[in-house]
Amino acid sequence: MEDFIDPEWLDCIHLDFNEAVAQSSTKIIKHCESNVIRYGNQWRCDVAGKIAILLKPGEGYEWHFDNLDFTKGILNHARKGRYWTHIIYLTEGKPLEIGTWNPDSARVLETDFSAPEPKHIIARIYPEPGKTIVFPCFMVHRIQPIVNNHRWAFVDFVSTPNYKDKSAKDLENILRDNLYGFSIESHNKWNLRDIFVIDRAKIHSSCDFSKLNNTSKLFMTIVTKLKT
Repeated sequence: MEDFIDPEWLDCIHLDFNEAVAQSSTKIIKHCESNVIRYGNQWRCDVAGKIAILLKPGEGYEWHFDNLDFTKGILNHARKGRYWTHIIYLTEGKPLEIGTWNPDSARVLETDFSAPEPKHIIARIYPEPGKTIVFPCFMVHRIQPIVNNHRWAFVDFVSTPNYKDKSAKDLENILRDNLYGFSIESHNKWNLRDIFVIDRAKIHSSCDFSKLNNTSKLFMTIVTKLKT
């Protein structure tokens, strides 16, 4: 099966290939299968400081964020310090799907980081040993249920907005092309590197874009400088 990424989203979903991991994947998996542990709600194994995550047959991840939480219609930045999700696949398996933000839908599950069902699928990535993907932690994604093999992958949550060829400015610009202009006044107290995310359809009554037939997307700002 071929990978799919909506061309409008190529600026924030990056595919690559790690030849070293691909060549060593059989040995890595053998080590992981012999040393896997249950940690919280995950099967995982430490490999030279990297965390490999296992999904077993019958398991899956429904729609979720990696750093946000959406509860009772309110979007919160629950995991500060997570900017990019970086996955390196060790096996083949069910695809990763990334979708658009849909605040009008209820969370698929009442668990931490669960997200609403998206309106559109904007990427579908099929794992193979050595294939890598990087995308912002705030993007809604899932592993298409249900997994039918032992599906291993290294998963990192990058703690800096500047990563590989991406920067804090890239994060701020992601999705910007599809947004209407608006201004925001906030009395919240922010810290450096805080993130706040606002849907264009939920700003205030005079800018109610929810009445228009537009794809809901996010306006995200990273605090890079504080007023003194």
